[in-house]
Amino acid sequence: MFKAKISLLILTAFIGLSAVAYQAQAACQTDVNVTVTDYNHQSIKGARFSVFEQLADASGQPAPGKLLGSAMTDKFTGLGKVTITLTEGLANYVVKVVNPTFDGFDFWYFNQLTLACDTPANFTTDLEAIKLKVFDYQGTLQKNVKFSIYSQATDANGAPVNGKQVGSGDTGLTGEQIFYLPALARTYGLNSEYYVLEIKNTKGYLFYKYNVSPVGGQLTQINYRFADMVVNLKDAATGAPLPNVKLNMFIQLPGDTGGYKPGRAIGSLQTDDNGSAYLQYPDGQYMLQFTKASGEKVSFYNTLIKPEDRTTYNLTLENYSPARCDIKSALTLSFKDFDAKTIGNINFNIYEQKLDNDGVVVAGTKMGSGHVDNVGLAKIDFLPQPAKQYVLEVCDKSSKFGCFWFKNINLDCLDNLFIYQTLKSVDVILRNNKGKLLPGQRFKIYVKQTDVDGKTVVDKNKFVGSFNLSPSGIYRLYLDNRQLNGDSVEYLLAVDIGPKEVFAEFKVADDKKTVLEYIVGDPLRPVVKTSPASPRPATGLKGRIVLQVQANGEAWYIYPANNRRYYMGRPEDAFALMKRLSVGASDANLAKIKPNVDIVSDTDVDTDGDGLADVLEQGLGTDPLTADSDGDGYNDLTEVKGGYNPLGAGRLSFDDKFTDQNLGKILLQVQGRGEAWYINPVNRQRYYLSRPKDAFAIMRALGLGITNADLEKIAIGQ
Repeated sequence: MFKAKISLLILTAFIGLSAVAYQAQAACQTDVNVTVTDYNHQSIKGARFSVFEQLADASGQPAPGKLLGSAMTDKFTGLGKVTITLTEGLANYVVKVVNPTFDGFDFWYFNQLTLACDTPANFTTDLEAIKLKVFDYQGTLQKNVKFSIYSQATDANGAPVNGKQVGSGDTGLTGEQIFYLPALARTYGLNSEYYVLEIKNTKGYLFYKYNVSPVGGQLTQINYRFADMVVNLKDAATGAPLPNVKLNMFIQLPGDTGGYKPGRAIGSLQTDDNGSAYLQYPDGQYMLQFTKASGEKVSFYNTLIKPEDRTTYNLTLENYSPARCDIKSALTLSFKDFDAKTIGNINFNIYEQKLDNDGVVVAGTKMGSGHVDNVGLAKIDFLPQPAKQYVLEVCDKSSKFGCFWFKNINLDCLDNLFIYQTLKSVDVILRNNKGKLLPGQRFKIYVKQTDVDGKTVVDKNKFVGSFNLSPSGIYRLYLDNRQLNGDSVEYLLAVDIGPKEVFAEFKVADDKKTVLEYIVGDPLRPVVKTSPASPRPATGLKGRIVLQVQANGEAWYIYPANNRRYYMGRPEDAFALMKRLSVGASDANLAKIKPNVDIVSDTDVDTDGDGLADVLEQGLGTDPLTADSDGDGYNDLTEVKGGYNPLGAGRLSFDDKFTDQNLGKILLQVQGRGEAWYINPVNRQRYYLSRPKDAFAIMRALGLGITNADLEKIAIGQ
């Protein structure tokens, strides 16, 4: 019995020692040495990397598990090392290398790192990249071209469309951009075979390059060419070129009983002195239309623009006679800034629009000029030529530079046009060394110039103007960041300090007011203000539509009544959800909120050609068969965008207080046919939700990216 107990104790001790030894073995550590290089096999210093457990998801595909360690490659040697504790029974591990170009879109390496206890492992990888250059059809390199990258998805018809956004960039002054983009096999959670490049030209048109596929460890060069179209128009009888003829352009749709019909209006082309017209526009199937003086329309079908190609069309017109106007038309102007403040006391000029030898818009003969009064209105009467287009120049005070240009203005006989635009503003605030405001302080603005060495210089010939701060210590002026030809403009803020002039460079923002606040001295020192703490997601995103950027772009609506999130799913689901969460509103109350008419679908029909889709005119109550529903000489789109009543006289009266009370809500038009409108909390405008695809389009256009971590802080609604 005693021997048995001794044997049992020895056996127990042995088992205990074995367990300790086993645990020690299971918890062993090892070093992972990492080298990250670029596509030229050059070491990337300061590259961030992490090592994870490699597990499998529900479908058996490799997936990252627990994070085991992170580090960076040395900024001198380029070598990185991380010590990790191995997981019991696991041989394969995952390495993630942070993308040097696009945050949150990283390189993942599965099945490429096997680890064993106390055995250092080496991991080396070359990061693949894309080199993008953009050209016009003549082969001229295009500079400062903005682009975005998406995963490639497919629509219900199997056509490629944008999926999850990966990142964005600009080709800059060199006309090229290199960015790191992982091969699809080195991504995690993307669920796509290709990428999509979305490229914007100087006119803001979006072009697409599909089926982009980087090659592992290599540099893939993409030379993208903007698609365009050339139209040569001649007289059918004589064969003579027809100059200064305007052709309206539409998306081409199948007709209801065969043939074709015009869809959304794109704009217009105007032939030059040689009877030719040029348009750089994304590929697609379009229709051109000429309107005779009698009102008869002549349509040219199947004007196809091919991807990255030029298409030339030789068209003829029968019985052509140029339309001439006998009565002057009225052009009315009104401008506001990003604070919705009416802008007065600015000057304007209107010119004939011409094209130079490269097809770039330039200002021709001046047709008239005027001044916007102190209440923000201006009007000019002149005799238009329907075959021509016009350019409007708007300048703050007597500025020679930094003026705003509005192109492609069309006026038919008896047309009256109202132009309502938002101008970009710059607020200048100057303080002394003690932080006190300097009312009356004089400052100057110049267009930024550089010398041959790239150094910024003050060029007295690029003087915009001299200004004085108001008694309140602030001055607001209006400057554009684009010239007429589309080139970007940067500026210098200059202040005299004794005999010396000190300056600071600045750019004007596209979508918000620019604020320049400086301490006057040598040099000018920007006033740095602490940003307020980020709001809690559930309240800061009240009424917003958010998109999961770390997943597949899933959309959620943050219902303002309870600050909970609701999954929007497919177009039909999103439409049903918005209807379910809507609240009733009378026509009178709905009219207190400004409608937005900018988000349209290419497949929307615009029967009367006024720029408003038929379905949207249903919601607004205007006539889809008449471009000017109230017959006052201004078409419906012009009146709606300008804040005027398209169904009668006078301005529309919008109620800021009522709008604030309904931000983020979906309002249901109880006196109509149950039309639904979404009140966007960002721009405080209402968007018409006529059909499931419209609700879905608005969701994609207005959605705000959100991380999974922030999304999880918001409770799910039932």
